[in-house]
Amino acid sequence: MRAWPRVLSLSLGMVPVLALAGIAGIVIARGSPALTNIGLSELFGNNFSSQYGSGENIFGLLPAIWGTVMVTAIAMLIATPVSLALALVSTEFSLGILSRGVRLVLGLLGGIPSIVYALAAVVLVTSIMIPKFAAGASNVNEFSPQTIGYTGDWPPANVPFTAGGMPWGAAVDPNSTILGGFLIALLIIPFMAPMVEDAIRSVPAAQREASLALGTTRWHTLRRIILPYASPGLISAMALSSLKAMGDVMIAIFVIGFEAQRLPDPIIDVFQRDPPLSAVGANLLGGLAGQGSCSSLTRSTVVNSLRMGEHRCDAAYFSALMLMIIAFVVLITAFYLQGRFRRRYAR
Repeated sequence: MRAWPRVLSLSLGMVPVLALAGIAGIVIARGSPALTNIGLSELFGNNFSSQYGSGENIFGLLPAIWGTVMVTAIAMLIATPVSLALALVSTEFSLGILSRGVRLVLGLLGGIPSIVYALAAVVLVTSIMIPKFAAGASNVNEFSPQTIGYTGDWPPANVPFTAGGMPWGAAVDPNSTILGGFLIALLIIPFMAPMVEDAIRSVPAAQREASLALGTTRWHTLRRIILPYASPGLISAMALSSLKAMGDVMIAIFVIGFEAQRLPDPIIDVFQRDPPLSAVGANLLGGLAGQGSCSSLTRSTVVNSLRMGEHRCDAAYFSALMLMIIAFVVLITAFYLQGRFRRRYAR
């Protein structure tokens, strides 16, 4: 009878491992045919154009890979210092009712879906920022139909479509990589800040007391004692938050777009649109432009589409495979850095 709790805990522990293995197996099995049907050189090429764009059906994912790196980097550069500051206000530099209010606000923000951030960005940019700061350049008036991309009579009969963007980008194009990274940072701050707070609280109180007893200041103790000893937990929080930033779909689609057609020029131009792999793959897999999702296609239509040279479903699963590989590299790097810091400060 004593063995049952151990067997039960082992079985429950294997559930996430088996689920991850199953997801990885499906993605690999469905994405690997792209290497044969499309070709490695084209998949890593600098030209993407599906049937939603020019109709050439060229699936170069290099721009989307770079878009993933750019969006994640922007989000982490914003979210990391903000999350650290919020965690320090809650732990080391408590401000009483303000610190408790920060925890409450973070809890409320953590429950907001990403679609709300995306729609709020559309209203903020098209109805407030562009009319106030770029009305002369865009030739639109505040809260007019043209502000959100409509032309002609009001209400319009149809909404024009712009390849690589969203419909409201026809007359005014507020979409950009930096805006998407900023909104994703707002999404992951409530996710990251509690983990950073836990990492700081995990530092033994004896370390703080010994440093302060030697006459050092609180800032010196923070920089030389608390943050170094909390570094393994901080690395874990950053790694998990970056994975969350990579996997967001709704903000990327609504704010950046869903077709990364080519690398930005210059390559670090964050004001251009460079959607990440998550948005590009969701577009190909789900048929966001109304062309029908992969799951709605029968086997005969999939075969016919492959014969026609589209290979949309293969490219969609291969983009998911690339995203999974990037996530795996991030986790391996985080585990390596955690081990280094643990060995360094365990002496």
